[in-house]
Amino acid sequence: MDELFKREYLKIIKDSAKHLLKENYMKTELKDLKVLVGGKIFSVVFTKKDGSDREMVCRLGVTKHLKGGEKSYDSDALNYLTVYDMQAEGYRTINVNTLKKIKVDGVTYDIE
Repeated sequence: MDELFKREYLKIIKDSAKHLLKENYMKTELKDLKVLVGGKIFSVVFTKKDGSDREMVCRLGVTKHLKGGEKSYDSDALNYLTVYDMQAEGYRTINVNTLKKIKVDGVTYDIE
């Protein structure tokens, strides 16, 4: 695949994911969020396991602070997203099913 084709293909995929989230045509899926966010810093609002809402500024793909080991669960099967919390400087897990908002590139998407 040549580089130009790859860039155009990724742009189409990202635009599609943005449109679907904006129009609430789908339940939020992990793969769509990963495409939309890429390696950028983004913010989310979601409901924690204890029922309280949490706002977080985070990023995907940060590996600098990993200490080794493996998760005891399958993130993809549970629809969990592991992110690096930029303010707390640690890894956090978000249940994608409880997302309320996501802000990427200055655009806020309300998620039902």
